[in-house]
Amino acid sequence: MRPNKACCIQRKVCTRTLASLATKAVGNDMSKEFILYCDTGKTCTSWAFVMTEILGYKDVKIYDGSAMEWLADPNAPMEPVSNK
Repeated sequence: MRPNKACCIQRKVCTRTLASLATKAVGNDMSKEFILYCDTGKTCTSWAFVMTEILGYKDVKIYDGSAMEWLADPNAPMEPVSNK
């Protein structure tokens, strides 16, 4: 079954929107290594899929333990958040 024109237009708009969000967050160097993380390592998987399968980024990885694992390690480097 062939998709209709409205569906194709909507898909292009959605892809452009996702590309814009990704570019603002990580830039547009699609060959650079990116290691994605979130609080538990679950929600960042959606962005990994979008970046690799839809937008074409080549080297996207997920830090499985994410922030929960990192914050539990007293030797892990951290910087305080500025409230400026």
